[in-house]
Amino acid sequence: MLLPGGLLRHGELRRRVRLRELDGFLELLIADAPRHTGSFHDGVSRVLGGLVDDVEGESFGYEAAGDLCVADRQFLMHRATTLLGMAHHWISTSCVACSTRFEVEVDFDVLPVGEAGPGPSYLDVEGGGTANAWTTRNTVFMTWNLLHLARLLKDAGGIPAYGNDTREWDLSQPAHPNPEYR
Repeated sequence: MLLPGGLLRHGELRRRVRLRELDGFLELLIADAPRHTGSFHDGVSRVLGGLVDDVEGESFGYEAAGDLCVADRQFLMHRATTLLGMAHHWISTSCVACSTRFEVEVDFDVLPVGEAGPGPSYLDVEGGGTANAWTTRNTVFMTWNLLHLARLLKDAGGIPAYGNDTREWDLSQPAHPNPEYR
């Protein structure tokens, strides 16, 4: 199986991964992850370290899992849910406008997860985005848009402090007001 992005090792992009056979070890890692890790990121890295056997023949573990890009971590966690028979879920939520509860059926097996983007990453070892007209054009557009946005923010006096002041956050209370709910 190929990773959407890949792992850069010794100047080479490595994408071919081999997963371990299921023998109960992965299930134990998932069950124990919340107790043995300090963060969600560490828990995912431990699970991925137990899921992946090797990347193009090179052993894979917790440290290598931390080097994966977000797309690769999501792709591999998706594969883990499929392997463990946990790909089918119901998600319950409420309508923001009227508070009516509803459920959405999600089947992770049918989500279109594939190779990232239309071509290599911008600074890939070989054939990177500098040789790709689509990537170069969109990188230039993004750069100009960021420069325009910076000028607009500077002319307007910057970003208001409201909503961006860490002194107003109570980290022990995760139920902070969400600005998306209008």
